[in-house]
Amino acid sequence: MLFKNIKLAGYLSLFLIIASCERAPEFSEVPSITFESVQFGFNPFGQDSLVISVNFEDGDGDLGISSEEAKSPPFHDATYFSAAPPHDPIYNIDGISSDKLLRIGDLDSLPSFSCLNYRVLGRIVEGDAVLDTVYIQPNPKSKNFIVEFFIQDADGTFKEFDFLKETCIPSSGRFAPLNTADHDRPLQGTLSYFFRAQNLRQFFGNNTIKMRLQILDKREHFSNIVESPPFTLDEKLIIE
Repeated sequence: MLFKNIKLAGYLSLFLIIASCERAPEFSEVPSITFESVQFGFNPFGQDSLVISVNFEDGDGDLGISSEEAKSPPFHDATYFSAAPPHDPIYNIDGISSDKLLRIGDLDSLPSFSCLNYRVLGRIVEGDAVLDTVYIQPNPKSKNFIVEFFIQDADGTFKEFDFLKETCIPSSGRFAPLNTADHDRPLQGTLSYFFRAQNLRQFFGNNTIKMRLQILDKREHFSNIVESPPFTLDEKLIIE
């Protein structure tokens, strides 16, 4: 076996076991995960973090989305629409001015503002910054490390707290390809996602929370879903 430690984009880290010259392990081509751990990093001078770790296995190692793959379906970030009828879908807006995109209020049928349906984009007009609120349809396959949060009510039931809807901060993230371009090998290891937000206590307080986790591979296979044990931020506190 070949052992590697990898850091990805500052937000994801990885302990990876790649099958080398020895007999490759037999894993399913559908990724499988188990919950490993969560840690809460409190930072009074910056962003707090939750370090969320899962163990994974994948038979063909097709895990990770490159920056180029993220520009087009099926892994594009979101679908935009042309301002001009018939409002054709646009998957990559590089080089497209925001005034060429469908904006809030352009059509009576568009929903009211929410972080789920709109993005605020800037452009320069005669030296001045102009902000446009453009309509989008989010793509659920744009993130391959999927995190959902749940907060426990007084009656003991857990209800989802949609971080994107409530705060405009996405809870899920994306990690780059783990295998090299010329080697498709079974992978096994631990993947850690650093979820960062300003003052996490304002959202969770002393409440008991839990997470629902899943990963996605390049052939659009979703892994099994795992849940963390219930916890409070103080129980998982580390000092950054």
